[in-house]
Amino acid sequence: MAELACDADHDFFVVWGAGTEDRINDIINQVNVQYERDVDITHEITTIIVRTEPTYAATDAWTLVNEFRNKWLSDHGLVPRDAAHLFTGKDLDGNTIGIAYDTGRICTTGAYCLAQSDHAGGFACSTDITAHELGHLWGAGHCACPSFTMNSTITCANAFSSVSIVDIITHRDTRDCLDETDPITYCSAFSSSASFEHIARFALGDIDHPSGPSTYSSFLAFSTELARGDAEAFAVTLGSPFASDVGGVWIDWNQDGDFVDADEAIDVSLSGVGPYIGVVVVPETAPTGPTRLRVRIQDGTADPVPGPCGTTSFGEVEDYTVVVTDPCPADLDGSGDVGFTDLITVLSFWGPCAGVCPADIDDSGDVGFTDLLAVLSVWGPCS
Repeated sequence: MAELACDADHDFFVVWGAGTEDRINDIINQVNVQYERDVDITHEITTIIVRTEPTYAATDAWTLVNEFRNKWLSDHGLVPRDAAHLFTGKDLDGNTIGIAYDTGRICTTGAYCLAQSDHAGGFACSTDITAHELGHLWGAGHCACPSFTMNSTITCANAFSSVSIVDIITHRDTRDCLDETDPITYCSAFSSSASFEHIARFALGDIDHPSGPSTYSSFLAFSTELARGDAEAFAVTLGSPFASDVGGVWIDWNQDGDFVDADEAIDVSLSGVGPYIGVVVVPETAPTGPTRLRVRIQDGTADPVPGPCGTTSFGEVEDYTVVVTDPCPADLDGSGDVGFTDLITVLSFWGPCAGVCPADIDDSGDVGFTDLLAVLSVWGPCS
């Protein structure tokens, strides 16, 4: 898995407006279909920056990719990424519609590319040009292969040739920055049509996301933190609703790649035209860290029972990220309050961490004054 940061320039925003993030998610989701099928690579979007004011001036592709790279190296160094991709709405000079800063640069300061996504053709061409420029970053050069993505001119093929596959896999296998563990794979869920009822807005905590109709959308770049024991309201607003509509919300609390365990069906009794209002209660036993939330609405006449997996005739599925946190991280002994035992634990681990380090509250790699202050500042019962 590779972490991908995305940037939409002002010209792209002018074209897509409130749908800018949705458009980028749709393109990367489809690009991932090709990469997962052909070279076993998944791009996970870590952030999408939408430029609502002009930021990049150049229309020459090489100058623009350098502007993009310099901007990110100077202003966005803390954004996690193995590569970054600029979606531009500019009419680039000459016949160029995309460019990569260099070939074979994943996980380096040269892993930058851009695409004039809506240059011509339909959605298949928009996805193919992004797959092409990312392909350069993954080590693939141009080929004389008019039926495949890495041809020197756009083909809208959305498939790699055998030569490109070898090039990309060879580069992939030299990258020690990638997640080498098998990513958690969730069941697929989508509808055959989103022409009628669909999810127009989903809100939970820091997530408040409007979107257009789609059979499935991965919005994993949108996240909210919820502490163990929290009760947080959610709201689902429907677009083009019917009285027969039904829906559900699920969260994979134990992070095992499914939604079938205890308390993971948050609410499967949603019905009517909405908006649907409910409450997410975080189990006290939920492990900390990011996990997946799935929300679904569907036509209850054709498919009366909402479930987290499979295909329905009508409706929409959206996935988001929930980050489970510890509400009282300074309670090191789990007693329910912060006191002398926790203070002694911090003092006994003082200094650089070696192996297990429960007193490193701030995850800095050593136990020091910040961890001591974390204990003293919340002294007493956890609330």
